[in-house]
Amino acid sequence: MVIEHHVEGYEPFLKFMEELKADGPVIVLYSGSKLPNGKSWCSDCVD
Repeated sequence: MVIEHHVEGYEPFLKFMEELKADGPVIVLYSGSKLPNGKSWCSDCVD
């Protein structure tokens, strides 16, 4: 069964993972938010 959780920020993610009680594999998909100026912090993601 797939269960989705949404966590924002690195520290909250670490806390969530510490408290997670998983009975099987855990797959994590993460992405970064944009900077306050609206541009991506990732140089590979900018056109």
